[in-house]
Amino acid sequence: MNILITGGFGFIGKSLIDALIDNNHITVIDSLLPQVHGNSPQIIEHRNLIFIKYHLGSGDLSSVLPPEKFNFDVIIHLASETGTGQSMYLISPYVLSNVMGTAELFDYLVKYNLKIQKFILSSSRSVYGEGAYLSSVSNTLIHPNPRLKKDLDKNIWDFITFNEDEYLQPIPTHESLDCSPISVYAETKLSQENLVRIMANVCNYDFIILRLQNVYGEGQSLLNPYTGIMSIFYNQLRQDLPIQIYEDGLQIRDFVHISDVKSSFVCSLDSSAISGIYNIGSGLPISILDIATRLSSLSGYDPNFIFEGKFRLGDIRACYADISSASDSLNWKPQVSVDEGLLHLIEWANTQPIYKSMLSNSEQELSRYGISK
Repeated sequence: MNILITGGFGFIGKSLIDALIDNNHITVIDSLLPQVHGNSPQIIEHRNLIFIKYHLGSGDLSSVLPPEKFNFDVIIHLASETGTGQSMYLISPYVLSNVMGTAELFDYLVKYNLKIQKFILSSSRSVYGEGAYLSSVSNTLIHPNPRLKKDLDKNIWDFITFNEDEYLQPIPTHESLDCSPISVYAETKLSQENLVRIMANVCNYDFIILRLQNVYGEGQSLLNPYTGIMSIFYNQLRQDLPIQIYEDGLQIRDFVHISDVKSSFVCSLDSSAISGIYNIGSGLPISILDIATRLSSLSGYDPNFIFEGKFRLGDIRACYADISSASDSLNWKPQVSVDEGLLHLIEWANTQPIYKSMLSNSEQELSRYGISK
């Protein structure tokens, strides 16, 4: 196939290229942002690959991708500014890159009447806002509203209910749960989804939207202090620096290894894959404190966890995936356990340079704009 991959030299893109390059013709568009790639980005060279440096949202995609020279069967749209906290004070850049960048792709397809077979979007679990919960009193599904800053300021991390005996238990979040973004980043990802869905009818293509949980693993950026909690924690551990644990560390997330994410995209390329929206995760709830403890234990470093009651606006308390739809309709299941994935990450990271931690800089930025405490 002829495949266009936007953001193809990022974390997920490089892994995906490795899986597809020998049997497909791939064109990569990537802006090579220094925050993610550093000042000396690694460029993949292969006889089946064409690379074009371009920032989606800049204006005229046809100037770098002349339609008479390119013909794509599939578009895999990975290009995106990522970072929940950063998105809350860089609103315009996030909307420009994520929303207008996606719109530019469709302008290109419609203007030149280009026909593709399938559009695959890398979306995010953040579109749900909070995940699904079960009430201990009514035994019904609850999708709570965002926590309030006035409660977070008092270190009240869990949800306050009208019934003091009620407890909200996190349960697997299904794709049918209403979307309720609570960060600018999440809103841009939902906007991407809606554009892909709407334009599927106009452009007559199949579409797969993958709502990725917390992706980690070898190849992850060790530079970016705004995203990738595993790499952030490990960078701190390697430099004997303290690890700031936000809230009480009991926030629930779903960590999925890069190889499982890669296989979900490969499954999405299959002609039997049914158009729709799919959660991609491990399906397992793990707390932030638990993952930090496992990472330090498996790597042999003594952790220095700091609990100061800090929090970030736009963060959720809990979300983990119901992955049954992806299993049924994409024939996909995760294969890598969390501990196995952590060992892979550690082994790879130990071959990489130790980068000066920029975490304190990012925390100061978030605090300056009132995004974190």
